[in-house]
Amino acid sequence: QLPAGEEQIEVVLPMPPSPPDSSTVTITADQEPGAPGPDPVTFSISNCNGFSGGNQNGSGGGSGPFSYNKCYEVTNSYDPNDKTASPLGFGPEHLVRPGTPLDYTIRFQNTGNDTAFLVILRDTLSDKMDRSRIEILGASHHYDFAQISDSILHIRFDNILLPDSLTNPEGSQGFISFKIYPKADLPNGTVVNNRAAIYFDQNLPIITNTVWRTYGEYFVVSTDEEINPQRVRVNVSPNPFVSETTFELLGDVSDGVYQLDIFDATGKLLRSMSFSEKSCQLRREEIATGIHFWRITEKGKVLASGKIVAGN
Repeated sequence: QLPAGEEQIEVVLPMPPSPPDSSTVTITADQEPGAPGPDPVTFSISNCNGFSGGNQNGSGGGSGPFSYNKCYEVTNSYDPNDKTASPLGFGPEHLVRPGTPLDYTIRFQNTGNDTAFLVILRDTLSDKMDRSRIEILGASHHYDFAQISDSILHIRFDNILLPDSLTNPEGSQGFISFKIYPKADLPNGTVVNNRAAIYFDQNLPIITNTVWRTYGEYFVVSTDEEINPQRVRVNVSPNPFVSETTFELLGDVSDGVYQLDIFDATGKLLRSMSFSEKSCQLRREEIATGIHFWRITEKGKVLASGKIVAGN
């Protein structure tokens, strides 16, 4: 329960003995009663600390009718003209729950050697989607939108004056995003494929990659109780630190053998040390300047975690 203006930061750390090969963290929060936005608000992110495996991707949505957030996967594709979809979906099947709308984004870039005056996007929609329920979410330039048949979307950017990528790399790019809802009562396992064609002036079309999602049920286990009832409060001082800092377990803590692990921002284990008292001193040594994450465990159970800043 957060008062107005207060924030809560969740730190995600890899679990021993090594980072997972693929992990997705999902946070679901109920809106205040009567709020105009969706209830609940859900945000998912995979591989957010650069852990090995998985996909770096976030998916969520607006917390109300006046905002919209989107997180794109960072890629280094050969062709900058592509199509993406969110949510990413769970597992290799890109599984999404029945009834979930898909947000499609078509990105384009003028990689020619002169200004493009006209860009046209054509998207043939799957017959598994409700073609009467389409919402434009945003675009980089002024556009005209038409549904020229039951299944084909036609987006036209007239007089776009898109410079070539050598002259202006950032200005040579554009996009459009839209939402479409699935048909009701799709059988579990229904696969939805989609791709688009991009026309620059009078040139032949560029065909994007094909994105696909599978509609089906999956289970997410959640609890309103604290995951680890033995979690303790820890005082870290000084923080930020230059040469050394002390971790102190607060409150009524039983005697035991504790382990302090220090990770860098990518999840790499930098230091692991055991201690049996209520405090432990960490010396800087080879730890680089910047933000790092710590975790204290006892017999494999996480007692507390947080972040420290190594300064100059």
